Amino acid sequence: SIMAGLSLAAVVYWLAARLARKPVQPKIIFGLARGAAVVGLGYLALKLGEVIVSGDIGLALAPTRFAALWWTEMLVFVALPAVLILVSGRKSLQRTGIALMLILLGVLMNRFDATMFAQLLPSGASYFPHLIEWLTTAGILAAAALAWILGVRLLNIMEDDPPHHAGSE
Repeated sequence: SIMAGLSLAAVVYWLAARLARKPVQPKIIFGLARGAAVVGLGYLALKLGEVIVSGDIGLALAPTRFAALWWTEMLVFVALPAVLILVSGRKSLQRTGIALMLILLGVLMNRFDATMFAQLLPSGASYFPHLIEWLTTAGILAAAALAWILGVRLLNIMEDDPPHHAGSE
């Protein structure tokens, strides 16, 4: 998702800067985080709208495990990070980092909701992701991180000296 991509990009940028011992440019992290928060609010509006329009609001409000998982995802891993970022995001890298990690955990929770927690299995059956599923997920995350790191290096995002503009001297 776009929200996850923006969040992961900010986290990987921060990690890459730290590992390369380069200064972190807060405006990059804050900009990516703001984008993730805005997309997250759009996602939240679409999900709520879908539940209402489809007539499933009763299911969302029912005291069930599935409803609890859905509301946890929407409130803790979408709404809360958006508020943390948009209300005080330009003041604290630490708070923004926590919000970005919440978004990434929410995406992970969403995947598990759909593939593991919310499956209706026959009585006596159980499911646990196969090693291949775990490795595929790790591979996708590693490929995304590699793409970001290569982009940072090849596009020289973490410059040692800020560029000098004509007429500024």
